[in-house]
Amino acid sequence: MRIAVLIQWNPFYGQGAAANRWQGLLNGLLSREAEIDIYCYGGFREIAEKDSQNTLRPGLRIFNVSQQVYDTLWKRRLLEYVLKPLYQVRFYAQLRKALKREYYDFIWLDHGIIEYETSLKLKANFPGINLFTELSEFLDIHRYNKHNALQIKHGDRCLELFEKSILPSLSGIAYMTRTLMNYYQNQVNKAPAAMHLPSTVALDRFEGMTKIPMEKEYSYFAYLGVMNNQKDGVDILIQAFAGIAKEFPRVNLHLYGYLHPDMEMQKELIQDFNLQDRIFYKGAIPSEEAARVMINARALLLPRPDSHQARGGFPTKLGEYLATGNPVCATSVGEIPDYLNDGESVFFAKPGSVEEFADAMRKVLSDTNKASLVGAKGKEIAETRFNAKIQSEQLFQFLNQLKDAKK
Repeated sequence: MRIAVLIQWNPFYGQGAAANRWQGLLNGLLSREAEIDIYCYGGFREIAEKDSQNTLRPGLRIFNVSQQVYDTLWKRRLLEYVLKPLYQVRFYAQLRKALKREYYDFIWLDHGIIEYETSLKLKANFPGINLFTELSEFLDIHRYNKHNALQIKHGDRCLELFEKSILPSLSGIAYMTRTLMNYYQNQVNKAPAAMHLPSTVALDRFEGMTKIPMEKEYSYFAYLGVMNNQKDGVDILIQAFAGIAKEFPRVNLHLYGYLHPDMEMQKELIQDFNLQDRIFYKGAIPSEEAARVMINARALLLPRPDSHQARGGFPTKLGEYLATGNPVCATSVGEIPDYLNDGESVFFAKPGSVEEFADAMRKVLSDTNKASLVGAKGKEIAETRFNAKIQSEQLFQFLNQLKDAKK
């Protein structure tokens, strides 16, 4: 099976939940001897990324439209607002040339205007190609979170293209949740073949890792993600931690992830609770370091509020949390309760409830034996329900069925 992936950045050099999902699925397909060519239009994010192209595994090739390195904020803004139209022209020309000499069973699209418009032009010129994509959240999320006018305009255009042009043109699609599948499959008269592909975690990220004894510093709860109140409830987390801080003075809260405008309000909360010496922003960290952080945490936290995004999507980091074997405190929102049971594989709290989330953290610290059992059961769920090897095998079988049906 030969697959071409259309995407802005090389997912094998990326960090965060989305990159981890890409890597898990693509590595699984590669292990089945699929051949995958990744076509990127965004250049490189670091010089080290450019130098890493020669260390790829067999069966995988990366093609970059641009050889420029966009390693600062202003360079990435230049790319986003000035250079993208130029790269889009070159991106299409590169792919058109490739399709004249290469055969691909599937063209796998990431979600963005360039990927959408390029694939539609390719489909018009090469009617026999099979378009495929994977969807992990509603595409109207930009209307609910904080974005500037240009980002909103871009999001609206993506949504329109997907619903009116891309979805009817797809040969197949994988949805992370059944909520997404039920919604989008009813958007068109002739929906593409679809499969439910739950959240994935690469379990080998945590193999061989052991906890480091913390003799000189306090133990910590950890949250990893974007410092976003509406998406992940970081403000609720801070307030909940304040509710147990005096009761458990030797436990701190560590926040890992990318900056967000909501941090200004969060810092005011921290100051109001006088917790500047207990709550720490640690910034974004590489994938390997993130695995160590998760392994060594007392518990991993996900206070996701009830929202349009939470009901349609599924937090990829939850699978990673569970895979560590550490206890997880989370909110019972969206399809999370379909996989986990309160007090058995997770400590649940009602979405939006500061008091209940504080109580979930309290349970972790009050009964360490129970917390260990809950963590072990959560790991079992990750191994059986979110295992990237299992999910990629199901994806491989689905793509094979589509391939055979097209013959």
